[in-house]
Amino acid sequence: MIDMVLSLALPLLVALAVSGVVRLSAGTERGARLMGVGLGVGFLGWWLWANGVEPLGRLTPLGTAPLVTLAGLAAGAAVNAWAAARRTAAWAVAAVFAVLSLWALAGLPVSMQALAAAALPAAGLALLFAVVLGGLGTARERAPWAPALLLAVACAGLGATASALGAGGVSAAALALAVAVLGVLPWLPAAPGAPGWIVTLSGGGTFVALAAALLAETPGAAGALAVLALVFLAEPTAARLPAGGPRTALLARPGWLVLVAALPAGLAGLLAQVAAKMVSG
Repeated sequence: MIDMVLSLALPLLVALAVSGVVRLSAGTERGARLMGVGLGVGFLGWWLWANGVEPLGRLTPLGTAPLVTLAGLAAGAAVNAWAAARRTAAWAVAAVFAVLSLWALAGLPVSMQALAAAALPAAGLALLFAVVLGGLGTARERAPWAPALLLAVACAGLGATASALGAGGVSAAALALAVAVLGVLPWLPAAPGAPGWIVTLSGGGTFVALAAALLAETPGAAGALAVLALVFLAEPTAARLPAGGPRTALLARPGWLVLVAALPAGLAGLLAQVAAKMVSG
């Protein structure tokens, strides 16, 4: 029980502290764009505490996740530095990041035979990457808090799905990522477009990497993950629901978003439980 509390408190507190320092020290505009670095640092801090440094060099499906987190931090910082105002250039960087991440998740294949063998699973992950990055990228243009809320709900759903299927390592990492995302939320500014692309690329990329690790360990999770991907499409539906006046909208809009996103997340966990019982029974 104590280990579980520490496992959840560590990424939350690290993300909260790092995001706050960046937000307050880097200035109003720059701090708002870069504060998402707390998410990646919080998750990486948890990873090092739980797994140590050695697994960072192993390109296992789960061991690739922190490498994708690091790449997402670098890509997000690059976009915020020179392409934040250039929408096409920002999406081009996101596409390059997704392709390189997929290559790493496929085991860095170089021969044509290895590339052909990895083509089918890579295609499914590419579709998931498109949904995740597309959903988070468009949501951040409407509300700065939307990507973080979507990620938190999706990671909680991934943790529940992995737990039901017996993938304890993926479940723990997904929950750690979820609470790291929550550590960023209190510092989110009201400016549209903030906190930049770091949350989208680092957080979204890590989610896809953990989903890939779950698929590698339990191929039967594909159906539940397909349902879970609908979380990232929840923002347009939630935005159409009544929010009342300007004051009530401050709580109603995030509340509707969490509620709409929780539906596919809960359904994915339920499907995983059903699949686990069918396999065991």
